[in-house]
Amino acid sequence: MRALYIFALQLFTASFCLAQDNSFDEILSKADKVPLVIRIYSQILSFSWPKGFTLGSRSEKKGAFSQVLKVVGESDDGWKQRILITGMQDASVKEKDPVKLVSDLVKFSYKSGCPKSYSVTDIGEMKLDTGQPAFVFMVGCGITIPVENSEKDKMMTMAVVVKGSADVYSMLWIERSNTDEVPPLAWPVWRRRLDSLLPIQIH
Repeated sequence: MRALYIFALQLFTASFCLAQDNSFDEILSKADKVPLVIRIYSQILSFSWPKGFTLGSRSEKKGAFSQVLKVVGESDDGWKQRILITGMQDASVKEKDPVKLVSDLVKFSYKSGCPKSYSVTDIGEMKLDTGQPAFVFMVGCGITIPVENSEKDKMMTMAVVVKGSADVYSMLWIERSNTDEVPPLAWPVWRRRLDSLLPIQIH
């Protein structure tokens, strides 16, 4: 239960100290697709590195893992897009329906932050190249008030939740705006972003 609490907390209140290597970012910008490989507890998650993103902070607390990818040049406070990779240790062996559990946890973290403007759309199931089941959905807030910031944000997230042999992993592509602009809602926009992450594999 403590791992669930920490996992939910990381979704919205983690403090990211973002780092960047300019020479590596230059290599990424010129390559077509570069695989990013991350060891998360019992397995290795790999996916295509999305162009324009660089590594941010990494955290591991009591069975809850997170790795941030941020847009090159964006600040910690003024970011518009980021990708959050998470892992919940042993959730696949401890829970009856671990993918639904983690999906519901992500949805709940949004709904609790914006109960009046919360929206969610289930896109459906998919299967990774390596055979593991995954579930894709969209979740968003018309107005969200960050914990340590009085500004009001509009936020939309595409979530991919994957069941590993022991752990459950998620990939959250988040876009936000604190102006009158609204993050894209149309699925084709997000489908292209999902395609940019493919192939997603677990070994």
